Amino acid sequence: MRDGDEWVVSGQKVWTSGAADSEWGILLARTDPDQPKHKGITYFLVDMSSAGFDIHPLKQMTGSEHFSEVFLDGVRIPAANVLGDVGEGWACAITTLSNERGLIAGGNKSSDIGVLIELARKRGRSEDPVLRQAMVDCWIRQQIQRYHGFRLQTALSKGVPPGPETSVMKLFAAEYLRLLGNASLALLGPEATLLSPDAPAGQDWQQRFLYAPAIRIAGGSNEVQRNIIAERVLGLPRERQADREIAFRDLPRGGS
Repeated sequence: MRDGDEWVVSGQKVWTSGAADSEWGILLARTDPDQPKHKGITYFLVDMSSAGFDIHPLKQMTGSEHFSEVFLDGVRIPAANVLGDVGEGWACAITTLSNERGLIAGGNKSSDIGVLIELARKRGRSEDPVLRQAMVDCWIRQQIQRYHGFRLQTALSKGVPPGPETSVMKLFAAEYLRLLGNASLALLGPEATLLSPDAPAGQDWQQRFLYAPAIRIAGGSNEVQRNIIAERVLGLPRERQADREIAFRDLPRGGS
């Protein structure tokens, strides 16, 4: 709620990437419960050292703590830290998410599949037809993603902001990493069960396999990306939503 020149925010959020190490964060908070769905949300820039923050890193199955659960108890945010207009934060959020999806997709190294192919040669498995097919599929997907990235970079160099096409890149990246992880474990065989730096092939591929499911959720799940592609790229009709124009305060929640 608004209190003079400040906003006072209380709430809880899971999956706040890098929260334990960040000095600043992005906060989307509902500031007008009388507005429906994406309206009435405000975009704040918050100092993560502010009083009222309680950050709990969450250990993932990789052993790392990439994201955290964050609790806010009466955190006071200067009104000057609002990005965009009050109640219109979703537009800023869409821009942020589009950039994030492009970065997630662009973060995949083009050499990944080449390293796996070389490992297959060293292990005498490069002629295995099933493994070869899996690696070829990965290589093709990686090349498609690479050239899609070139298209996005060209648009950005001309001042065109990223749009729904980043959902295509992000979905491709998630599927590529899933297939790459599956192919790497098929190559390693029983050694894939060893999650240790002392494993014969190290633990790099095992870590990639375990981390891959996170990419299918980060920046919007694969299902969300498919909806965006269907509606905003292919122009298919939107899914009907009975609560589209219902005020947030009137939505049933908490088991009601």
